[in-house]
Amino acid sequence: MRKRVSLCLAVVGVLLLPGNFGPSTVGQELEVPAGLVGWWRFAEAGGSLAADSSGQGNGGTLVGSAFFDLDPMLGSALEVREASGGVKIPHDSSLEPPTGTIEAWVKVDSRQDSDVVVKVTRLMVRTNWSGWFAVYGLHLLKNGAVEGFVANDDPAVWGHWTYARSRTGLYKLHQWHHLALRWDGSTVAVFLDGQLRVATPYLPVPGTGLSYYGSTDFELAEGTVWGRHRITEHDFIGRLGDVRFYIRPLSDEEIYRDYSLFDQAASR
Repeated sequence: MRKRVSLCLAVVGVLLLPGNFGPSTVGQELEVPAGLVGWWRFAEAGGSLAADSSGQGNGGTLVGSAFFDLDPMLGSALEVREASGGVKIPHDSSLEPPTGTIEAWVKVDSRQDSDVVVKVTRLMVRTNWSGWFAVYGLHLLKNGAVEGFVANDDPAVWGHWTYARSRTGLYKLHQWHHLALRWDGSTVAVFLDGQLRVATPYLPVPGTGLSYYGSTDFELAEGTVWGRHRITEHDFIGRLGDVRFYIRPLSDEEIYRDYSLFDQAASR
């Protein structure tokens, strides 16, 4: 049974990587940016193992109805066809940074509330509230908004999470969009197609930044339960590509650069 949760990165190197990175870099040496500890390009020809191109060993396993496929824009992508599909990356402390940035390309054919990335914790460390909770995540909402959050468990404010939600109607169906979640120790920010859409102040957990606790997976396209009084599942269904996890907050310019790599190639 798949688990449900409630909402109640610095190495530089060069790797020679096979497969597709994008329309203009196939077969070339790829430079691993500073702080990148997870890079899932889904360039495999088949099988169920999603390699980590960062060189940090954070490879994952496909579950359910998820498949590798070629893509004319990204070169390769993960197709998630049903609610059972997703990728599980085993627990590693490198995926629990005090500050960080997660980027992903997404393409959906229908709007629904869905999780793009999520990681869980077994304890809200400030209030000592045990359970199974999301510690950070990135969402698409059925009203066309994008949302990110972190579990900073601030006892001085209501709730245990800080959310950053954009205005509605931002993303379009049947086309690729670049998403980014950044938490830098003072604000949670969400980007769409290289542009900052929303930022919310938060107070980090001393020492760890967020309420990390327990050996839990980092998951892609795996649905969770949102809110204490809702039981609806929120699995991502669509295409997912070039997911990157940095253990540092990228600048606005760096996020735009990562977006532009594929956007410029697609517009040629």
